[in-house]
This record gives sequence, C-alpha cells and structure tokens, in this order.
Amino acid sequence: MFLLNVILSLTLSCKFSIMESKELTPYKYLFSKNEPILSVGNHQFEIDLLEQSFPEVLKGLKLFNLEINRESYSVTAFYGEHNYKIRITDALQNKLQIINTFNEKYASIVSNSSDKRQIATVRDGYKSITTIEKDSISISFVFKKRYLFEVTSYQHDTPYKVWRFLELSNFKTLSY
Repeated sequence: MFLLNVILSLTLSCKFSIMESKELTPYKYLFSKNEPILSVGNHQFEIDLLEQSFPEVLKGLKLFNLEINRESYSVTAFYGEHNYKIRITDALQNKLQIINTFNEKYASIVSNSSDKRQIATVRDGYKSITTIEKDSISISFVFKKRYLFEVTSYQHDTPYKVWRFLELSNFKTLSY
C-alpha cells in the first residue's frame, strides 16, 4: 500500500509525458541508478540499463538524441542528425509477447507490395526481418532472447550497411 501511495504521489507530482525526448547536453537521468521500473520473475527492467547501452559514437556518427517510451519499455537513439535510428525494447514488460510476435512474423513473410518489401533472413546467427521502403531500410531482430532491436537507416543504404552500422559488440552490457 505504501509503495502504491509513493508511485501515485510521484505520478501526480511529475509532469512527464509518456514519450520523453532527452537532449544529450546536459545529460540527466530521470531516476536514480539501478532503480527498477518493472520486475518479471527474477528479471528487472531498468531504464538506465537501456540508456547506458547506447555508445556515444557508432561508425563515426555521434549519438544525437535519446527518446524514452515508458509505456512500451523502449529507448530510441538517433545517430547523426537522424541518419540512423536504433530502438531497443525490453520484451520482459509483456512477458516476451513481442518476441513471439516477431517469430510469428519471421515465419510468415511471403508476399511483398510495391511500396514495402520484407525479407526474413539470418544475419550473423540472428533471425532478422529487413523492411525496405521508399525512404528507409529497417532491420529487426531479437538480441539475448530478451531485447527487440530495430535499426533504421534513412540514407538509402543497403541492408548489409545497416546491419554493419549497428556493431553489436557495443551492446554486450545488456543482460539476459
């Protein structure tokens, strides 16, 4: 009951929108370090963990902006002046349902329209869905059986270049 009152008090006193945009200078945390946002079994969703997982520079492009979506438990980073977008969603928030949906979509991709093409393939051992549209290319995949990644390029890159932009070795800090 006490915890519910504290959460309600914080909610009413804070005037945060569901989607928050955070400019990187100055960089501020909305919560203290390691404050859990969600707990499922022995796992916890921590907004700091997702925020800190984004490197300051990827392939020479600086981290431009971060957006936090508390409703979907995701953090979106923009590199360059919106050249690339990386969204990481912690699937524990909905008991891994978004991963199940991803797997179903991966298994059922068969038709493509003239405006949008989707390709299901395996990249470096990860099942991925590549979506090619007129103005962008996106690659979605599941990382460490918990996080749904979506990498989008607005630069008319090839899927190979979009995948290589990500440099997955930079995201080793994300836990299982």
